[in-house]
Amino acid sequence: MAGGPPAGAACATGGWAEGCFAKDGDEIWVRDTRNDGNHAAVHWWLSGGSASDDKICHDRAGKAAGWTVCDGLSGVIAENSNITIWPMTMDGDQIVPNGASPQTIAPTS
Repeated sequence: MAGGPPAGAACATGGWAEGCFAKDGDEIWVRDTRNDGNHAAVHWWLSGGSASDDKICHDRAGKAAGWTVCDGLSGVIAENSNITIWPMTMDGDQIVPNGASPQTIAPTS
């Protein structure tokens, strides 16, 4: 997708994968930062919860494609909560060793 997360999005950067949460629109953004044959993903969960298979935003398009957005989450991401986003590099459904980036916690509203 052209561009990237909107100004003011809460982002976790500095790793092999990067991710952001935009509370306006309840969007999760993910970007691959390496040409290594793996893909980037953002695992996310709300306060009091944990990461699960249905709370992952994948970017399988590769580094050259830029940002991928997962939207349509307004019915899933509760208001008045906190969201943790955790970008990571994946090989299939497994985290690549040293592929986890720093986490970020942000308010959902």
